[in-house]
Amino acid sequence: MKKIISCILIIVMILSVSSGVLANEKRILKVCTSAQFAPFEYYDESGELTGFDIELMNRLAQILGYEIKYSEKPFDALFLSIMSGETDCAISAITVTEERQKSLYYTQPYLKRQNDGGAEKFAIAVVSNELREELDTALDAARADGTIEKLMAKYELDKSDYLPYENVPSDWAKESVNTAKSVGVTERTKEYFYQNKITREEFCDLIYNTIKVVLKKTYTINTSFKFEDTDNEAVLILSKLGIVNGKTATEFAPNDFLTREEAATIIVRMINSLMPFPVTKMWFEYDDISDISQWASDSVQAISNLGFMNGVGDNKFAPKDTYTTQQAIATLVRVYECAKENGIINEVSIIGGADKPTQILVTDTVKVDEFYIDEALKLTREAGELAADSEFISYYTPDEKIKERISAIGAENWSKPQEIYYISANRDKIVAFAEALLGKDAKNIDIDKFTELHKLNYIQLAAMINASYGTENLAALTILANSEGYIMPKDFEKSFALYLQYDGQYSALVSFSKYGEGVISANMSFVKNGDKDNIFSRIYEIKQGLGEESVAVAKVKGE
Repeated sequence: MKKIISCILIIVMILSVSSGVLANEKRILKVCTSAQFAPFEYYDESGELTGFDIELMNRLAQILGYEIKYSEKPFDALFLSIMSGETDCAISAITVTEERQKSLYYTQPYLKRQNDGGAEKFAIAVVSNELREELDTALDAARADGTIEKLMAKYELDKSDYLPYENVPSDWAKESVNTAKSVGVTERTKEYFYQNKITREEFCDLIYNTIKVVLKKTYTINTSFKFEDTDNEAVLILSKLGIVNGKTATEFAPNDFLTREEAATIIVRMINSLMPFPVTKMWFEYDDISDISQWASDSVQAISNLGFMNGVGDNKFAPKDTYTTQQAIATLVRVYECAKENGIINEVSIIGGADKPTQILVTDTVKVDEFYIDEALKLTREAGELAADSEFISYYTPDEKIKERISAIGAENWSKPQEIYYISANRDKIVAFAEALLGKDAKNIDIDKFTELHKLNYIQLAAMINASYGTENLAALTILANSEGYIMPKDFEKSFALYLQYDGQYSALVSFSKYGEGVISANMSFVKNGDKDNIFSRIYEIKQGLGEESVAVAKVKGE
């Protein structure tokens, strides 16, 4: 068995000892509501508090083992009540707004309502992040057992107005949604309501993202003009470029839903302005051609020729029908793919994601000896097998939560990664940066220590990311760390890492570095996948600090 790195086991043991056993007694959950919003919360004829929200809250409490104590307050007083700590949470047909989110925690939404202003989300306002996580877990269970659907039927919530909150695309759109996320047409940290109607402003955000992805170019606003009803950057830039117009000279109508003929016109303007494609002359004689506005007629023909938008069936284009978010994403992915086929887009992959925009450019592939690839895969498979060995894991930790996390890792398929990336630091570039930064004081600095990134066991990147997802996560993955030593091959020039990207919750990072004279070591660790903090966002931060060429990232080809 390969040597298992377990130097942090003491931490695991401390965590295990300190995790007390909760008493079996019922916990009290203080919930405030405003019983003025039937059918969500109201008093029935017998004077009992009831309604959709009340029954849902009772079910969540049952799942979590809470006993509820309700208190009623005026709606405006609900938020003050939870912020002051008087109550733990509030449920009262509460919609999520940006202003409220500045001072409140919300659970994930449990219901959504479509109206002329867009989609409203109903959620529970809570006093703490910890409680939010508990309630989110219970809401998942309530969805799975059909509670929300049953309550909608009981309280006769019309499905043309209300829907259970489930933010997933239709089956036909899933591939396009995944592509859009991977290349940057959609933003990894932004929530999209795929099956909802898309607003004019939301569509402009997607259009501008597509321009940035295809042309690798951003624009700035150098005009004082602004619409009276929006200061959205994408809207203003696209307006400046002549790609979108307002409904009037001063109003853009950002929250109006987008029609199919509007979508066609905006996309064709973008193409004509920035990325012209070859179009064959063909006339589409739609049966509803007379319904197409004169200003949109040429654009509908052009976009039909390009194959980016098609009819809706029965030889109709349905120009006045509204466009959904997933339809918009699918259309713009076709634009992206056509740009790539026609050589308009540069052969550069954009990967990564974090709280701020992150772009790690993979401009080429590199040849990596099959030896290193095979060893990286072997170390990863071995660690996956250990994760599935409950007897082995019990030997290292008695903590049930950590064991559950490790067991979940063992259940994943570690046979073949989606992609393999090569990561390497450029010592000369880092030294140059250090000397430029330090100036005359550089001679007093140990440059080798300052540039430790060059000698860095890249596995530390994984440890930092895993720690950001909690100590239990770090402890679980530390137990599974795996290593191996080798006589240094003659062609080994510098330390590097292979990042094996898998589709599940975790990927693997394997660092190959010089360990001593004539010896190299390989150190492997699982690393948490995530949009908030991941390998690529960390590398982005390094590049921001030490220069674009300080770290190289490339896809791997075998020798």
